[in-house]
Amino acid sequence: ERKTPVAISTIKAADIQDRLGNREFPEIAKSTPSVYVTKVGGGYGDGRINIRGFDAVNIAVLINGQPVNDMEGGTVYWSNWTGLADIA
Repeated sequence: ERKTPVAISTIKAADIQDRLGNREFPEIAKSTPSVYVTKVGGGYGDGRINIRGFDAVNIAVLINGQPVNDMEGGTVYWSNWTGLADIA
């Protein structure tokens, strides 16, 4: 039951293992409500996440409570996190 106006979705480890396969990490969030994932470019890590219409630069992405957004532009460079799928 939610007690704040902020919606939070947690993706559990078992879901990551079931959904990931050989896809990029952002693609496991496709089935999360109000999350839109698109592939741009063509290289690994060129995925974008939009949540409820907000661009990726306006979304705080946290991995185990640590922010992974770029400090200057606010974007998330998923290519910096290629090993994330292996350790998850």
